[in-house]
Amino acid sequence: MVRDFNIVEKEEDISYYAGFVGSAYMIGRALSSVLWGVVADRYGRKPVIILGTSTVVIFNTIFGFSFNYWMAIITRFLLGFLNGILGTIKAYACEIFPQEYQALGLSATSTSWGIGLIIGPALGGFLAQVSILTCILICFMCG
Repeated sequence: MVRDFNIVEKEEDISYYAGFVGSAYMIGRALSSVLWGVVADRYGRKPVIILGTSTVVIFNTIFGFSFNYWMAIITRFLLGFLNGILGTIKAYACEIFPQEYQALGLSATSTSWGIGLIIGPALGGFLAQVSILTCILICFMCG
């Protein structure tokens, strides 16, 4: 994606600029995670989970359609900043699982997060390389 933005002169510099795109998400999360914890405690876990899931769909889509480098960085930052799902779901898992199953519930949350981090970019990269007709065909076959 960074290569397609044509902001680098040498191919070796692509990873340098891609690091900023990747770290923008974590910077956004670091700045807002405490805030999302307070909001989840005050207004409930469900609204934060619904809002976080919605922002993931919206900002990941906008990120995929980014047409320049700064748009990609800003959408990744906003994705992290407006996403309070992980901490909220871990707190929710501690509340709904009995004491003897809390470790299993928390590990399932982390495992699903890790699987999503592997499958999501792999699927997105695959779909970015195929034609729109192939994507439609795959969607009809799967669903």
